[in-house]
Amino acid sequence: MLSVTNFEPNAGRIKANTSGLVSLSGDFTNLPSGEVALGIGGTSSTSNGRLAISGSAAFDGTLSVSTTGGFTPVVGQSYTLLLFASTTGSFATVEDENPTDGVTFSPIHSSLDVTLNVVAG
Repeated sequence: MLSVTNFEPNAGRIKANTSGLVSLSGDFTNLPSGEVALGIGGTSSTSNGRLAISGSAAFDGTLSVSTTGGFTPVVGQSYTLLLFASTTGSFATVEDENPTDGVTFSPIHSSLDVTLNVVAG
């Protein structure tokens, strides 16, 4: 787990590999050039990369999703990988880093989280 306080607006890449948790204290802004990269490695929440933000989250830029360890999610599964106190905006782009596995991800933004639904790809 990586824990960060007073994080500057993200113009680079934040990555939480499978089983990883990035915990940000305070607010988070993902700029248009910023990327949040998360890994999915299984069906339990602890086998997936997660980003937890204690404050508000302002999203733009790219959400990249990869599967690892030979795991391929099944159409209809969903993964809640981003948690926050409140939000504005949404990711401009969603990148599937494993485009040949037959599935892709559709993000659903709610007031407290982003859930990735697995859809046919």
